[in-house]
Amino acid sequence: MTGNSTERVLKTLKATKGSNYTLLAVSINSPGGNVSQAKILAKSFKRYSEANSLPYITFAEDLVLNSANIILSSAPKSYASNSSSLINR
Repeated sequence: MTGNSTERVLKTLKATKGSNYTLLAVSINSPGGNVSQAKILAKSFKRYSEANSLPYITFAEDLVLNSANIILSSAPKSYASNSSSLINR
C-alpha cells in the first residue's frame, strides 16, 4: 500500500457516496506496505460503512501480509480460505 493506491481507493469510496449498496465488502490481496496507509484505509472503510449504515466485511484472497492485516482485521467479520496466506512480520 502506497499513498497512490490509498488515494485511488479513497476516490472510489467518495464516488460511490449516495449509491444504493447494501454491503461494503473489501477483498484483500496484498504483500503489505506502508502501515500508516493501511490505517488510513481501515479507518476510511469503517467510517464509510457507519455513515452509510452498511455491514462491513473483509476477505483474504491469496496474500495478506504485514500491514494488509490491519485492513483485514478492521472489519467486524473477516473471511479467509484455507489457501490464503496470512502473515504478519
